[in-house]
Amino acid sequence: MVSLLLAPFNVSMRLGQGYNSFLQLPCIEGAVEILQDSLKTQAARDGGVGNASQVVSYSSRLVGKISEVVRSMNISAASSIKSGTIETWGNSLSVDGAKFAASDLNAVVSVKVINRECPDAHHSTKTERPFSNPMNNVKMDSEKFFDYYGDCYISDIIRFIEGGDLQGIVSIKIPDISKKSQVEAALKGAINCGSSNEFTLSEGPSLGDLNATLSETETTVTVSWSGGGQIMLDHEEWNLELLMKAASAFPTRVASCPQRTWAILTKYDSNSNFVEWADRCHIKVPHFEKATQISFDLLDDFIEYKNNLVRIQAVMADQGSFEKSPHKNPVGLGVQALVAERKLLKAEMGRIVEVVDQLNKDPSGTPATEIQSPKEWAARLPIRKETATSSSSSADSSGPWPTA
Repeated sequence: MVSLLLAPFNVSMRLGQGYNSFLQLPCIEGAVEILQDSLKTQAARDGGVGNASQVVSYSSRLVGKISEVVRSMNISAASSIKSGTIETWGNSLSVDGAKFAASDLNAVVSVKVINRECPDAHHSTKTERPFSNPMNNVKMDSEKFFDYYGDCYISDIIRFIEGGDLQGIVSIKIPDISKKSQVEAALKGAINCGSSNEFTLSEGPSLGDLNATLSETETTVTVSWSGGGQIMLDHEEWNLELLMKAASAFPTRVASCPQRTWAILTKYDSNSNFVEWADRCHIKVPHFEKATQISFDLLDDFIEYKNNLVRIQAVMADQGSFEKSPHKNPVGLGVQALVAERKLLKAEMGRIVEVVDQLNKDPSGTPATEIQSPKEWAARLPIRKETATSSSSSADSSGPWPTA
């Protein structure tokens, strides 16, 4: 099977439409011709979804960076930076990046369901579509082409991938950081993926130990899903046990209530008809492999900066509970100093957005804008008084209440 390039489905997507894979933005419609016979064949396939076989993938793991979550969801890091939020169309909730960054431990529970097999390489070759160039009267260069057409198009290998996607994030803030290894061990011991590849929350001593351990922490469970219908009642509050039950039952729910989850993208350079046209018109299509890797690191920095803003807001709301950091050049506790620092932080986040724009225009280049480490910035922010006597070794923590 060929490695497919996927993008989260959006209601604005159309088969044959140009697409910017870096920012995950639809471009001009009709970039390639889609045959009506193909649509009719696909419409026939779409009947009887309930009888379709499923491909189900379960995973549970501890993660250290928000970019790891974004990667698993096939969400563009660059798009998340530009919009300031991590979410996809049709998902019930967005991911709280600031909460993630503020936590000492983060675990991700994931279930991906596909209600039909993806095509193989032989089928992909047979479905190559002619490049239609709907702007034939416009004089094109490489920059204009990318602006209008993007770097790929939405393929009709299959119409859209249908199924469901569930992502659960367990974020744990540990007041006594010396117990971090104990909490981590309890979490690993209780969550497992059994021999049937279904999620289970272990019964017995490990579950009891976990519940007792988590009772001494601030634990937040955030769940986002597409497909499967309403898997959670509005009045209920997510916890780890409910998350595991929902994850285990998710494929069955998706079988009866699937949703379009992914679009398959085809790079223009893999379409021989386009390559012939581009060679005649001296058009080059950008490649974003390097820029995409950079954007994931930028997203981690961006979310850390958002967390720093949350910390400043907390200090402004309750100045009496904080004191200056013992580190070099600490930020003052006065409103004027905090407002000035907040302005500087927002300016740094703006620079990250500038770098994303630079990468979108020149993905093979090196961004000219330098970004200061948000962790270095965090070490200068005020700390809570009750943590001032703790070890200075954790002073560079990305959480909201680092110790002195």
